[in-house]
Amino acid sequence: MRNRVLIYQDQGVSREGLKHTFCTFETLLGSHYEIQKISAKFLLQEDWEKDTALCIFPGGADVPYMKALKGKGNRKIQSFVENGGAFIGICAGAYYAGDAVEFALNTPQEINENRELKFFPGVVRGPILAPYDYKTNSGARAAKIFTRGGESLFVFYNGGGYFSQAEQEKNVSILATYEGGLPAIIECKVGRGKAILSGVHFEYDPELLDNEDVFLKPHIPNIASSNKRRWFFLQSLLSFLYRS
Repeated sequence: MRNRVLIYQDQGVSREGLKHTFCTFETLLGSHYEIQKISAKFLLQEDWEKDTALCIFPGGADVPYMKALKGKGNRKIQSFVENGGAFIGICAGAYYAGDAVEFALNTPQEINENRELKFFPGVVRGPILAPYDYKTNSGARAAKIFTRGGESLFVFYNGGGYFSQAEQEKNVSILATYEGGLPAIIECKVGRGKAILSGVHFEYDPELLDNEDVFLKPHIPNIASSNKRRWFFLQSLLSFLYRS
């Protein structure tokens, strides 16, 4: 029985991103699943696939993910999803799950590399709304997104990308777009499983954001105004996981 949700917490995962990811998914799924934080060593060495329903890769920096999991680790994740598991990649986790990353091109932070998971068979390109700063939240924004049902809401954004030409991929569904229409959240059919990838931080709870942070403070009111809609959207997104 698939009764676990795994959240990656190794090198590259931001402390703040991990906090929001764990709190949100514990709230949404904790009554049905064991929510467990895990390391690269766990993914590589343990036999976790058969009793896991969902594997989540939070935000941060995806290059350390690749260094830790290149080869065997990524093959295990691919096989898990192909055989009926689910994967969620958020911001860095979404970059990591594409065919290629194009991040901050023509800047000192540039990353222009291929990736192994390839759940999205195209380029994940960003940042889209503001330059990213690894040391501060200066790139944070309240991103306005539009769901497939036409509803708009504000969610936290910091450094995320979009999924280039996602509308042309037959096994990809666009779940939400940025203002302007570029894909912000997608669902990819992968064998018998699925991967949900998001350039925005739909897991960030405005009540946990630091209102004293000069970069965050201007954006918290907009994100808070959409918080109820954010929870409903996430419940809809995860409806395939809910069990009685």
